[in-house]
Amino acid sequence: MTYSDRQTRPVDSHPAPTWQPLAQSALLRCYPDHPLAPQAAHASTDTPPAAGTSAADALRAWEIKEGLADLFDPDDLADDMPMPSGTPAAVAMSAGEITTAFAAGDDPWATDSVTRNCRPPYPVAASTVLALAQLAKTFGDQAAVNALLSDGAATVLICESTAEAQRLKDALMKGFRAKGSPPGQPPSMTPLRPEVIVLDTRTPSKISLELARAEDKLADPAPLVILVPPDPELPDALSLLPVVHIARPCAEALIWTLRLTHSATGQIAEDAMHTALPPDAALATLPMSTVDLALRQPSPLRVARKLAELALPKTIVADDGPTLDELPGLGEAGQTLRQIAADLNAYRAGTLPWSDVANGVLLTGAPGTGKTFAAAALARAAGVPLIATSLGDWQTAEVGRGHEMMRAIAKSFETAIAAASGPAKGAVLFIDEIDAIPSREGPQDHNSNYYRNVTNMLLGRLDGAIGRDGVIVIGATNHPEHLDTAMVRPGRLGLRIDMQHPTTADLPDVLRYHLRNDLPDADLTAIARAASGATMADIKGLVQAARQTARANGRDLAVTDLMTTLRDQRPPVPQALRARVAVACAAKAVTAQITGYARPDRISLTVAREVTAQVVLTPLPDARTRADIQREMITLLAGRAAEDVITGSASGHSGGDAASDLAQATRLAIAADLSFGCGSDLIWCSADADPATLFARHRGLRDRTARRLDAAYARACDLVHTHRFTIETLAGDLLVGGVVEGEPLRELMKVGVTAADDTAAFWPGM
Repeated sequence: MTYSDRQTRPVDSHPAPTWQPLAQSALLRCYPDHPLAPQAAHASTDTPPAAGTSAADALRAWEIKEGLADLFDPDDLADDMPMPSGTPAAVAMSAGEITTAFAAGDDPWATDSVTRNCRPPYPVAASTVLALAQLAKTFGDQAAVNALLSDGAATVLICESTAEAQRLKDALMKGFRAKGSPPGQPPSMTPLRPEVIVLDTRTPSKISLELARAEDKLADPAPLVILVPPDPELPDALSLLPVVHIARPCAEALIWTLRLTHSATGQIAEDAMHTALPPDAALATLPMSTVDLALRQPSPLRVARKLAELALPKTIVADDGPTLDELPGLGEAGQTLRQIAADLNAYRAGTLPWSDVANGVLLTGAPGTGKTFAAAALARAAGVPLIATSLGDWQTAEVGRGHEMMRAIAKSFETAIAAASGPAKGAVLFIDEIDAIPSREGPQDHNSNYYRNVTNMLLGRLDGAIGRDGVIVIGATNHPEHLDTAMVRPGRLGLRIDMQHPTTADLPDVLRYHLRNDLPDADLTAIARAASGATMADIKGLVQAARQTARANGRDLAVTDLMTTLRDQRPPVPQALRARVAVACAAKAVTAQITGYARPDRISLTVAREVTAQVVLTPLPDARTRADIQREMITLLAGRAAEDVITGSASGHSGGDAASDLAQATRLAIAADLSFGCGSDLIWCSADADPATLFARHRGLRDRTARRLDAAYARACDLVHTHRFTIETLAGDLLVGGVVEGEPLRELMKVGVTAADDTAAFWPGM
């Protein structure tokens, strides 16, 4: 039998869930005269009820069998309800007509042949029935209910919201009972009536009162159940209670509910429902108010399709946006991102296992380098949704209580997991400015405990999302040094991709991308050279401003508009200043290679309102001997030495703030004396204080530090003299292209490593 054939049948081969008997028993208590109640009673007993047995009698028989007769409340019995006709419209329809009805969103098996609608002829609240299903799925069987509602038990139940907590309370009080005493036991053994407290977070002024009432109830022997929203802040003894998470709505629970609430016949086309409903992971992300909205639909199939519509993730991926192949100026970062997209597509095609896909990525780079743009382009290249969020988005959900922010974080990850479980078979979760979440290793203040909990939760969510097939998590930051080290370890955001400024050679393509159809035949080389060091965002802003100028003058865009706008935005930088900075960068890279301190990976020169440079070095492993420390100090001072030797004077560019080369060299010389055991004695002292404080505290430290810096600087000058040709060649390439990396840099770096210097001369006084 084909699947299309099975769709025309009322019931499929899916086995009944194990929690269903418990849900049916609860349904009996809430709706004892429900037309399906005898079936529920039959499912909960060993023998079927005798012919002619009413629903109420069946319920009483079941209560007696389970030892619950003493808790049975006759007032729970509703008035007699009319029985459904029991004749589905599908009985008189052909297979083609049934298929047509399905296409229109109608379920002919749930539709009454006389009334021609799916409305049951008896009042049943969909919210109540679904709550019964959630509770039954949460507990699983009567034994778990007994444990929850036994004398002396106290439990915290976590649900989605205060509104859901209230409906769960009503369903729990009316539909679930603890198993009573066996016949013959004294009445004193009868279970006490449970106390159910709802923590109403909608009214903050009442929260403390409800918590105090819950604490007072701990002294009573009656069962205590506390219904709270996610991540509750429970005080004292309440925080020690066992916690149970209420099961979220799923396909099984919804189908069971809809048979009772949206079927005039007690039947439903389950195969069609399973096809139409979104995955359980997607259903779990929907607020109960959204589920209620879908339950307003008139037929089971329309409910399922509405839920699928509401569960679609909200994305920022536009159909006409660029993919990675269409986005210029990404350099080596683009190559890595394209490989990730290709791997994701191979996984979706079933040709690559998920374990081979890099699914935890950290994008780093200065503002404007295109981190958000690149994440969106990756999602487009792979054809999967992009769920974009940030700490700011999470904080906007926080209204008075921290659990709202925790809930927003959880929502982002659950949405990504749900999207990856859908037809796309993949999703990208992009977290911008992830460094805004403080590292647990940083300075402690009054916010530290709160943010430590946030960080811990985020780490757990990262593990849960990255561990799910199809989910790629990308964090973006301008300051990777601020991140918690546990966040960037392998298995989380372990793949770091540095987003760099486009090279001068790439800038014409970047300009052409933002110009679109304007200036199709123009030579953009001169503008690209003048804009050297600009970011992707800078070029976009340049083109927008030039277009405004052209529109203001009532004409089409011209190349002169671009050049004029560029000159207005960035005054010309003297060539001599560019050359000075380029020489300093080149000297630092060459010296790192010559001394064997580090491997140069990339050198870049950015010319905007000022000249900035970056030398990316990968330090080589060392033992922190005196020679190792000497190599690092020489490298740190090499830029200043090159200015002195090649340009004829030293500037202040090597110094400045605490992150400057001169500051690092000074601290390294101090640490060598105080912390690394390279001084006159073996006593360890912290070198973290301000240098002026350390000089005042330790006799002779200032003089020793100055002599070591002078010796390192003299050696750096010697190396610059020796390798001046290599340094000037590299500086020239940097001035032309703006970036030197990869194979060109490796070719220039083919110089020998010098032997270690005489450390006795370097550490005077030893």
